[in-house]
Amino acid sequence: MKKQINLYLVLSLIICIMLQSCKKDEKQTEKIEADTLKPVPSDTASAGEYTEMNDEPDENVEYPEKGKTAKDFAPYPYEIQYEANGDLNSDGLSDAVIVLTFVTDNKVARPMLVLLRQKDNTFRLDKISKITFPIEYNEHDFKFFDTEDIDITKGKLNINLYSIGPSGNIFAGFKYMGNDLVLTDIEGNFRGAGGSTTINYDYSKGEITTSETNTMEEDMPTETKTEKTKKTKHLFENTSIVDFFNDAE
Repeated sequence: MKKQINLYLVLSLIICIMLQSCKKDEKQTEKIEADTLKPVPSDTASAGEYTEMNDEPDENVEYPEKGKTAKDFAPYPYEIQYEANGDLNSDGLSDAVIVLTFVTDNKVARPMLVLLRQKDNTFRLDKISKITFPIEYNEHDFKFFDTEDIDITKGKLNINLYSIGPSGNIFAGFKYMGNDLVLTDIEGNFRGAGGSTTINYDYSKGEITTSETNTMEEDMPTETKTEKTKKTKHLFENTSIVDFFNDAE
């Protein structure tokens, strides 16, 4: 009888151990499944969630009216390529002019912005031109001008473009006349086979002067002709300096 009781106790103990082991395996399986099905953290984008980046320049991009620094006026995907500082409107405060470039395309227009400094040391956007500064490259990846720079000297915005190729050299100046930023002078130097041409426009005199040099002759004679032109205000926002002389014809 005692042997039967002992056998019964042993069998009961074995069954209890097996039941406990099964429960433990079930819990581990549930934990593994739970870990496997754990949701993706909120800072990780799912396969169908992405931000589409536009690789085309926005013709209707909006610039802020005011900003603390010049960078505040360069909305993505534009960035500042050139910047000049100096007093443009004769108020004793240092203003800024910036040229923007589209970060993914160098064959599109480069907006030029005039920022006037305020007494609270912020900037106010005063002028925008999409045509004054030229496009950098053509569709064949040819750079129009080898060197480009801008500066503000004695209240005048100067734009200087240099090229040893067919684009020539172009130097233009703009000054404030009242609330208008006006082209005061522009010079173009162009070289070709057998000669070179220099054209100067002077707003104050209302004159265009053209000088033709014959480089085929030893003494390289030059003929100069000055013509009166209509004294028109060529406003910064509407003036392309690379097309100026073509448009004036």
